Amino acid sequence: MDATALCRNYLRVFDAIPTEVPWSVVALERQVMVVDARDESTSVIMEAVASRFGEILATESVTSARCDGGPLLGCLLNVAGNADDAAGRLRAAYWQATEPASNGENQPF
Repeated sequence: MDATALCRNYLRVFDAIPTEVPWSVVALERQVMVVDARDESTSVIMEAVASRFGEILATESVTSARCDGGPLLGCLLNVAGNADDAAGRLRAAYWQATEPASNGENQPF
């Protein structure tokens, strides 16, 4: 299976998992997946942050099957070393890049 199809399949799996959190970073066996369901999510920011932690294999978007769902964006990457450690660091970096600052302004712009 190619990386694009694998990324889309992972997105469909994540879409089927009920969660209140609109984004996540998940360690897989030798890879890490970033998934974001927020309307304001962009592949540019996702790829910019993710590329610091490994080689991007694919970035894809699928329409969510949830009743309140919109697009679901995901980025699959290979990481060197421990995937759990890379996912933890990537999770912190992605949160800093995409969550609103404490003064109510959006980051990073």
